[in-house]
Amino acid sequence: MIKTDFHLHTNMSTDSSATIELMVQRAIDLGLTEIAFTDHDDHNPADEGAGMYDPVKAYQASLSARQRFGGTIAIRHGVEIGEPHLFAKENQALYQLPLDIIIGSVHCIGPYGVHSDLFDHKTPAEGISEYFRLTLDMAKFADMDVLGHLDYFDRYTALRNIPPYNPNEYEDQISAILEVIISRNIALEINTSGLRSANPRPFPHPDVLKWHHRMGGRLICIGSDAHRPEQIAYGFEQTEDILRDIGFCEYHVFRARKPHCAPIKND
Repeated sequence: MIKTDFHLHTNMSTDSSATIELMVQRAIDLGLTEIAFTDHDDHNPADEGAGMYDPVKAYQASLSARQRFGGTIAIRHGVEIGEPHLFAKENQALYQLPLDIIIGSVHCIGPYGVHSDLFDHKTPAEGISEYFRLTLDMAKFADMDVLGHLDYFDRYTALRNIPPYNPNEYEDQISAILEVIISRNIALEINTSGLRSANPRPFPHPDVLKWHHRMGGRLICIGSDAHRPEQIAYGFEQTEDILRDIGFCEYHVFRARKPHCAPIKND
């Protein structure tokens, strides 16, 4: 099974109460060899955690955990930034830290949160199309290493009894995003949190992963998006099967913002 998890949240994120010590201990108990903490850094006022992330405090917490547990598990420090291309000025101090990984994610579109009220104000088609438009801009212009949880909006449309989206209806928009991240050497995240949602699948949709592979995309990163210890590495075995069936032979971890290969083993 995959032994690394590069998308973890702690109480440095406003939507998690988990201490870094509990998260590390759970990862050790699961036999993981390397993890990355990527707490939320959001600045759009539509996000309930806007402006509340303390980059120095988060880095010091990771460093302390590394000093305590480093002999047992490799601990990397990163961040998940909401719409990083729109908030470069606000994140100047963050980029000065010795980060291992930066995940760029679209959490808010204008005054609406994808995770909160976007689909109360937009039809599914409107909201999804706007999500992909903003994601394309982020892919083009953001300083980031990984594109986070592409098409995760299905988690929130499901709460409104909206059927899962059909990637084929947005193939042009999605393919444009994939083309950009491939050209910029930005990794596509396979985010397994979708496997614990109402429409169980990874983010992005397996069809999108097939398109990515067909287009020559090989730079991928795997994370559980865990906000609690019990969510760490959730669905990794199933995800590994999906990736192997598509034809992926490796995935990547990040150290000092550089990708390093890890094998996807055959059965």
